[in-house]
Order: sequence, then C-alpha cells, then structure tokens
Amino acid sequence: MAPDLAGHIAAVGFDPESGQLTVCPDSSAWATKARLEQARVIAAANAAAGSTVVRSLRILPPSTVPAPDPADDAPARTSTGPVKTRETACEGYRRALAVHQKVAVQRRLKPGIAEAVQRQNAAMR
Repeated sequence: MAPDLAGHIAAVGFDPESGQLTVCPDSSAWATKARLEQARVIAAANAAAGSTVVRSLRILPPSTVPAPDPADDAPARTSTGPVKTRETACEGYRRALAVHQKVAVQRRLKPGIAEAVQRQNAAMR
C-alpha cells in the first residue's frame, strides 16, 4: 500500500461494516506520518482491493496492539525452548556479567565521588 510506511506501521484490524482499517505504528513519528498520508493510504488500500472497502483509518498509539479476537484463527505461539536465566546462560555471558558487576561495584565504593555528590546536593538546597 505505502512502501515508505512498510515495516513501521502494521495493519492490525479491519471492520468491514464501517470500512475502518486499524493500524499500529512503531513510534509517534510514524503515527504522524500516517496521519499526514492518511488519504493516500486509504486510496492505496482501495486500489489494492479493487473496490472501495476502506473508508477510514484508525491510527493506534505507538506500539499498542488491541487484544486478539477469540474467534481469530491465528496459530497459537509456542515456546522455543527453556527460559534462559543467568544460571543457564552461556559462559561468555556469565564472564561479561561478572566483569560488569565488578566494575560497577568499584565505582560505587569510591568515597571521593560520594563526598562530591553530597557537597553538590548541599549546595543546591
């Protein structure tokens, strides 16, 4: 329908009685772009359908998707395996986490920084 919007705005619903096409953008910028090009999107959808089926466009807030209809025939999502935790993560992840925690703890223990923060907070009061 609109190649420049592809990948950034997803059609998530259509009401055939009212002719309303519901879309969900990735961000507020893409929502604005969809609002600006609303007439072109509707015209492109009707051209693709071969008749006037889309009469209005409903643009949801970014990254919100309405709850799926229970009558929807979409396949159920299945798990791809066991949940990964820190204990079951790969060795590389555990090494990187240990180094990060070691560095983060050392930064918190520097008394000079803590004193400077206290002085700054006192000066701002």
